[in-house]
Amino acid sequence: MSIFDRLKAEIEKAVGKDKGLPGYPFFKALEEDTRYSPDKWKLQQREKVWLFVHGEEMMRHDKNVPLMGLFEPQYSGMTFEDYKMWKAALGKDTHPIPLDAQLEVEDRNWFQQKYKLPWAKVKGELYLVPPEVIFHLDKYRENGVVYSRKRTEIIVSYRNSTFSNKTRSFLDFKYEHQNIRAWMYVGKIDYWAELINDGVTHGRFKPVRAFTNDNLNKTYYYFTQAEYQPLK
Repeated sequence: MSIFDRLKAEIEKAVGKDKGLPGYPFFKALEEDTRYSPDKWKLQQREKVWLFVHGEEMMRHDKNVPLMGLFEPQYSGMTFEDYKMWKAALGKDTHPIPLDAQLEVEDRNWFQQKYKLPWAKVKGELYLVPPEVIFHLDKYRENGVVYSRKRTEIIVSYRNSTFSNKTRSFLDFKYEHQNIRAWMYVGKIDYWAELINDGVTHGRFKPVRAFTNDNLNKTYYYFTQAEYQPLK
């Protein structure tokens, strides 16, 4: 049990949930403040934390989420784990939904003939941000209800080479990798499953396009600006 859980239990025991008691406003404020960020007290101990974003929070997207525009991405990377990546097709408000489970609709013949939804990496951007950005995104993503914020391994790939003084050029290009643990928002299957299973037939949910990088031998989802399709 976390310190906030213990504190909440103690206050609830002392004042209950009776709005007429003096301690209620404090208890209510504490509950609201940590509703989407139950680990707030722990994150506040850190000056900055790694954050991996894969949707409208990324740079060069028209709908850049407030606060994210204050920071520059440190790296481009992709998840170590594989996901199925959907999108809610809402025109300019379209947003991606990475899921770590297969949905019932994927077993339907018409879906298999129309779409391809492989297990694949998710490509995005890595930011080093103060915890306040996480708390803001927790509310924006409704952490614990609509999405789950989880710590995950992000693969950062880069090319290394040797400079030749003789030819005055770079030689022996090779890809190297570095793993960074970062926070990422993943769709909660118990929230999205029924919505997507029913909404696919009406065009409200679609798979995000998957790409293949032959150099890295990886298939990955990448939420580009082309995903913002006008509503029909």
